[in-house]
Amino acid sequence: MRLTRVDIADFRLLGEVSIRASHEGGSTTILVGTNNSGKTSVIEALQPGLFAPWA
Repeated sequence: MRLTRVDIADFRLLGEVSIRASHEGGSTTILVGTNNSGKTSVIEALQPGLFAPWA
């Protein structure tokens, strides 16, 4: 499975967020931001879909 885009709406402090991941040359996408900018909220929004018991 390869994620190319993630859209998150109205989750915790996040309003509408769209993240595009590049996969050129085996690159890695990282989240960078100041404290309280929503990095942890993005990870928590992804967890149910990526780590569900049926996944």
